[in-house]
Amino acid sequence: MPSQLVLITGATGHIGFRVLVLALKAGYQVRASVRTEAQIKKLSNTPSVKAYPGKVEFVLVKDITIPNAYREALEGVTDVIHVASPIPSAESVASGEKPSWTKVFYDPALKGTLSLLESAKQTSSVRRVIITSSVIVTGKGDGKQVDPYSVSEAPPLEAAEQIEDVFQAYAVSKIMSHQAATDFVKQNKVAFDLVRVLPGYTQGENELAENLKDLAAGSNGALLATLTGELDPNKKLMGQVLLEDVAKAHVLALDPKIAPHLTNFAIVGNNGAGIPWDELAETAERLYPDEVKSGVLKPVKGQQDLSWPVDVSSSEKALGFKFAGGEEMVKSLVGQYLALAAK
Repeated sequence: MPSQLVLITGATGHIGFRVLVLALKAGYQVRASVRTEAQIKKLSNTPSVKAYPGKVEFVLVKDITIPNAYREALEGVTDVIHVASPIPSAESVASGEKPSWTKVFYDPALKGTLSLLESAKQTSSVRRVIITSSVIVTGKGDGKQVDPYSVSEAPPLEAAEQIEDVFQAYAVSKIMSHQAATDFVKQNKVAFDLVRVLPGYTQGENELAENLKDLAAGSNGALLATLTGELDPNKKLMGQVLLEDVAKAHVLALDPKIAPHLTNFAIVGNNGAGIPWDELAETAERLYPDEVKSGVLKPVKGQQDLSWPVDVSSSEKALGFKFAGGEEMVKSLVGQYLALAAK
């Protein structure tokens, strides 16, 4: 393991940072790519990173969409965990007008992935590339269980640009990049293995969050809304997964004995079915009766469920652990929420 240098992209994100921390805990030497010097300073000052002096270094990759963007960042790297990819946010539709999905999602997701793979192809030391995909690539959310290798087909770019819904556009970007990565390794002579991790709707404590607004950013927002009475009953959401399970899967996938070439790991809690949002509200009421009574927590029902069961049996077997249920998700997020609310 001391000879392994792991490049982690997207380390400033919810999933990426936890992957960074668990990789350090597992004993890996880590190089994290970021876009700005300010991000280096922030990550360097987090308790989890400061606990591993000399084990992590940083490299600037300001634009992941340009050809060979990661060429210098990969120098001497043996393994890559590519988490960096755009996610839906308030900024995505801030103007009130439909943005260019190519600019917001498709180019960063697709070109960022291909740039990473092309750079890895040209770097003789790289032997393994793990990419964060999503279970959203596997089907239509129609209630029928899907297989982690059953990947949907992306629409032509012209049709994809006409999509109205931000989450649908995001889904298409994940399908595009997933399929492009598969095509790349099949059409090119590469010396590295390709593995994908397909998480569901990721929930859990975010060490980088400095306030409640930070904590609610991204996928955590849905569970926090359910627990604080601010849900959006018009929005349908998909199967949840504990952040710790997602990050752990990425790090375990560095082992070729666990994750052979072209493995897809589907990571969704509760046996791949996710948890009804109303059940999560009931769990909070049971675990935190005093906080509910005082009004600090205001669990509310009514968030619509998007049924998207995924077969996670092969993933749990290979990774050697069972994915968490709703109680672990609620505990992880509420603990941090209460601490930040107390400030």
